[in-house]
Amino acid sequence: MAERYGTRIYVATDLSRSDVVALFAGAVAGRVERSSVVGQRCVIDVRRNDEYDPRPRSDADAFLYFPLTVEVWTEDPSVSLKSYLSTVASVMQALAANGSRLVAACDWEHLLPGGGRLGF
Repeated sequence: MAERYGTRIYVATDLSRSDVVALFAGAVAGRVERSSVVGQRCVIDVRRNDEYDPRPRSDADAFLYFPLTVEVWTEDPSVSLKSYLSTVASVMQALAANGSRLVAACDWEHLLPGGGRLGF
């Protein structure tokens, strides 16, 4: 059986949550379902981060307190890691192009653009 993949991305952005959802829908040619995007190779959930803290932080774990979290995962076990990573990279680059800062948390962040960190 093929593996299923998942990535959490912490996001600091001036965009609204609905704007982020719309941006992702365009990036993966997916359909919007509330605060999620269902694409051909993945599902993307955009949520408010319960740990959000608006105070500036300078420590290495400051990203844990960004206002949004984005979960990107496969529902189809036949999706390859290479294909999945391409989708996650598209999502990350779409956000970074809009001035967002983001940090991916997963086992393969070193394979993502910027080593999983963009916008810094």
